[in-house]
Amino acid sequence: MDRSVNNQLMGFQSASRSARTSEGGQCSHSEHWADARARYRHLPLTQYCDSRTVTRKNVWQSTTIRTTLRSSRFGTTHAPRSAGICAVKWTIEGSLLGTPGNPPLERILKNYIDEKDSLAGARLTLLRKGPVELYRAQFLQSTLIAAIPLAPVSDAIREQLRYEYSIRDKLVGGFALRPLRYAVHNQNPALLLDDPGGRLLSELVSEAMTPDEFLRHALQVAMSLSSAHKVGLVHGGLTPSNILVQPADHRTNLTGFRAQGRILALATADGAEYEIDREYLHYVAPESTGRVNRIPDERSDLYSLGCIYFHMLTGEVVFPGLAPWELVHAHVARRPDDDALQNLRHQVGGPIVDLVCRLLAKEPNERYQTAADVVAELVTLRSLYQAKSSPSISRRRPLGLFQSEALLVGRRLEIDLLRRAIHDSGSEKKRSLWLVEGPAGIGKTTLINHLRKDSDGKSFEFAHGKCELEDGFTPYASLFRALNTLSRAALAYPPSQYEQLQRRLRDSLAEESSIITTIFPGLTGLLGEQAHKPAISPQAERSRFLEAIARLLSAFGTPDRPLLLFFDDLQWIDEATLEVVAYVMRSVLCRHVVVVAAMRDRQIEHQGPHVQPFLSTNAVERVPLGPLSEREVGSLLSAVLADSTDSSDTLVSALLRTAGGNPLHTIQLVRSLIADDVMVYDESAGKWNASLTDVEARSNKSNVVELLSARVATLPENSLVAIQYLAILAEPSSVDTVAAAMSVPENLVALALQDALDEQLIELRDGQYAFAHDRVRDSVYLTLSELQRDQKHVEVGVNLRNHVVKNELKTSAFVIAKHLARATLPAADPRRRQFASIIFEAALKAKEATAYESAISYLIDARRFLEDRVNLDGDLLSLIELRLGECEFACMRVAPASERLAAIRTQLLESEHRAELVRLRLAMYVALGQTEQALDIGYRYLAEETGIALSREIEPGSLELEYRRFLELYAGRTADELLALPFMNDDRVRNAMDVMTDLIPAVQFTSKELVEVLILRMINLSLEYGLCDASSYAYICLSFVAGAKFGDYTTTAIFGRVAMRLPKERGLNLYEGRVQMCFGSLSLPWTGPAAEAKQHLEEAAELTGRQGDLTFAVYSRRHIVTNLLFSGGSLSEAQKVAEDGLKLAREARFALVIDAFMAQAWFIRKLRGMPVDISLPDSSVDYAELLADCISGEYQRHIAAFAFWTYRLQASFLWGGRSS
Repeated sequence: MDRSVNNQLMGFQSASRSARTSEGGQCSHSEHWADARARYRHLPLTQYCDSRTVTRKNVWQSTTIRTTLRSSRFGTTHAPRSAGICAVKWTIEGSLLGTPGNPPLERILKNYIDEKDSLAGARLTLLRKGPVELYRAQFLQSTLIAAIPLAPVSDAIREQLRYEYSIRDKLVGGFALRPLRYAVHNQNPALLLDDPGGRLLSELVSEAMTPDEFLRHALQVAMSLSSAHKVGLVHGGLTPSNILVQPADHRTNLTGFRAQGRILALATADGAEYEIDREYLHYVAPESTGRVNRIPDERSDLYSLGCIYFHMLTGEVVFPGLAPWELVHAHVARRPDDDALQNLRHQVGGPIVDLVCRLLAKEPNERYQTAADVVAELVTLRSLYQAKSSPSISRRRPLGLFQSEALLVGRRLEIDLLRRAIHDSGSEKKRSLWLVEGPAGIGKTTLINHLRKDSDGKSFEFAHGKCELEDGFTPYASLFRALNTLSRAALAYPPSQYEQLQRRLRDSLAEESSIITTIFPGLTGLLGEQAHKPAISPQAERSRFLEAIARLLSAFGTPDRPLLLFFDDLQWIDEATLEVVAYVMRSVLCRHVVVVAAMRDRQIEHQGPHVQPFLSTNAVERVPLGPLSEREVGSLLSAVLADSTDSSDTLVSALLRTAGGNPLHTIQLVRSLIADDVMVYDESAGKWNASLTDVEARSNKSNVVELLSARVATLPENSLVAIQYLAILAEPSSVDTVAAAMSVPENLVALALQDALDEQLIELRDGQYAFAHDRVRDSVYLTLSELQRDQKHVEVGVNLRNHVVKNELKTSAFVIAKHLARATLPAADPRRRQFASIIFEAALKAKEATAYESAISYLIDARRFLEDRVNLDGDLLSLIELRLGECEFACMRVAPASERLAAIRTQLLESEHRAELVRLRLAMYVALGQTEQALDIGYRYLAEETGIALSREIEPGSLELEYRRFLELYAGRTADELLALPFMNDDRVRNAMDVMTDLIPAVQFTSKELVEVLILRMINLSLEYGLCDASSYAYICLSFVAGAKFGDYTTTAIFGRVAMRLPKERGLNLYEGRVQMCFGSLSLPWTGPAAEAKQHLEEAAELTGRQGDLTFAVYSRRHIVTNLLFSGGSLSEAQKVAEDGLKLAREARFALVIDAFMAQAWFIRKLRGMPVDISLPDSSVDYAELLADCISGEYQRHIAAFAFWTYRLQASFLWGGRSS
């Protein structure tokens, strides 16, 4: 490429302004842009790599003239300009005085003035009043503009000035006032800007402009705004006093840029106004008020532009004479005055008014989508007005909005049904998922968006989770998008509302916010940062996460303002999110959360196997959407054509027969008919004519995908290639992500995507490119063969991974893994281990997020790359099998998990992982009541891995020998001395301690002496090698031996206190809940009152529940019941705890404790003479039969028979009948 083309390509991406040519002519933004696009279009993207060497300096040098007025330091001079709004000359002994409340300008300006200039005689002109006043300072040979805030200066104003200065490198090319310096005097800031001369637009709008004058100025403002948007800037505060106009040069410059995300703030909790830019209130977009569930973007500037245009045409603001709060409400809810619009139509013509009304649409999707679209429309209108012809261009053009979500016709019954669901939230009615279903393009998403706009008086929070085709097993992909919309909306709340939300979040979540922010780091700003303490087991972590999500959503959904949780394209929802949805629908916490989903009812390709079983339950209320009626198709056609006249009945009937009443199909059909001149606008008759024969001929030859494919085929090759990669990514992606996937420079990717944007095949939202509809993605994806798709998926995965490693690109491990999983590699290919490792990394992240089904899928994909490479990669394969078994056990697939874990070649695992394997198998066998198998693998591991030999048969004197060893190591030390022991450094011993901790529950159901020896051995190892997490658990269990066996309650008390202090003072808190339980059930019964023991047991129940240690959460409740029965506590309280504990034991599938609770329940029933709810099908079941089953051996668990028999003996002793 020649240098001039390079300069143009780079120049227009950095939004270089129209500059005077060497011949003195003018070149507009649109002409520059069109010329550059035309010149790059024929070149393949791979040839653009040379453009990376082009710098902004090159671009700047390519223009022949800079700005008209420059500071003298740039070597140009000029004559002083005329005064603006209010020219005031201050020449008191050579100093510039400040205005009331403002700092003197002398010190701010003096360092910036050249020696040949002087502050003496400087002319200072006030251009703009407001929170930030704008002055023009004219010196002898230079001029500049100073933006100075009124004192006292708020943090928000400081932030705004700093932000505008920080983006100065983007404000090149003449579309904006470029900051020169951020100055501070006596803590008062000021922003000094380059001055190109001219007047503020606010001086020109006091009277209505003529159409010609309006079009001239409107076009220049739109061009400057388009340039700002093209360099990635959102103005965020567009008003007439932020626009500098040079009528003679036909140029405008913008100033007053605000940081994205700055939402209008009006009042504190007590109603006091603050930080109000009153002028901006007349031009603020609805989504910038913070009162609607949308985030401001480029289209917010277009709404402000519409308000400015209205002011230019009428001489008045859109909503005159209103107080600040009334203005905010008007921008959100009111239309411009119909009489004013009607008068305007008579004065300037319908097309100009239509343009302004479209800019003023409340919904961003109903406005023009880019400033470039506004420029194109204004260019056409101006040429037509100059030719004095009837400007009917807006009627000629087909649908300006491709997005069918902007057009809703009919559907009143469905809207009313969903409104009732929102109004009934929190009632006692059965809670359901409301499923809006119908074929693609029927208007499902449109329906929900319309519901958001018109909720019939009942306001609600809104969270939107879009399910993407390639989400697959990416855990919580849809939930993440929904929570992200909630978080962003919350950050836009007024301060008082935001503080109320944070209080609700603190009250609801307590310390559990850490598990949410661990999985969704983006919510840290809302929930705060806390260290996460993982649960004891995978099952526990999952339960804990689901409860935390329910509590989070309950904080957003309140009786006055329920939460509408919407999942679009439910057929593609990931399994982890669907499990959350099911939990939320069951949770009583979420009674003010209304769950709505949209789903295709006919085409369910790639639907996850988990979706259909969920939809088959009675928890789903279906809201089917059928085809439009003929009258509704007519209304849709009028909206598509921007035509207020009635369309021909025969044309409407033909479209209905051809498109079948599908809105998306109808819209695309009309576009194709106009493009092919089958539909033609008759200017003389003022209506559209169509060849009905040609329309009918398409009925069997085209569907939506074919119509869209025809449009896709017209794109330039570079644009097609770029959106093919976007289709491969299959989710909204930023330009840097698309560029990384293609391994092409970002500026070239942005240029390549522009054609697809212009054709409205894709959208740009919040910096993310996405297809305008899933059907567009389908059409693009079909341009690739199956082989090409697989190859591109692998290419994208490799490219993204490389960019993550080299450039620290923030790309999800799940995104990379899903692409690499499609690779087919020869057995000897060394990339097999590399790909398996990358996918294994994604699996571990899914497991950490408690998305165990997703983790299993990734692990299976990773294993596929290594199955025939056992000799080469057996170590990684064994680790994959370990994680597979762990996740299967977490999903309660016990049989396959047991087989898989037993088959692992342990010699290929590292020592840490071998200990994990043993502990996992121990937990599995204990839960199943298979204690003998647990003892076998536990004792074998201790003997082989650590040399700790423990006999299954206790020899006489062995316990006493172990106790004497304990006394030697203990040596009578104080509690403080024991607490100060060093941490354990020997990994071998630490692993052994953890294994023995998990071995104790199995041992205690077989031999009391084995438990005592095991506890003493753990304490001795801790005294000899140092402290670890398991030390506190072993210390608290000393009462089993020292107290009960040897009567040494003093030593028991010392070690009990140390165990209680270790979690808080030494940070050894992994088993804190267990320690509390054992202290209340083992130590205090020997040394303290029962009431105090009960308090510790209740704290243990809460703590183990919060930690997710379900096994000991169940144990704690059983001990509370025992404590109540022992101490003569309330039987009704004992019954409630027993019922809750039994329910929890069933959820944990803890067979041993279920039996024990059943025995307790029987005993309480006997004591109270009334039944206890044990959640059995037959509420009148005879407990004696259950006892008989236990005794007969049917349960095959001795502890069950022991528990029943013990409680039966107690009842017989109390009430007689011992002989029975």
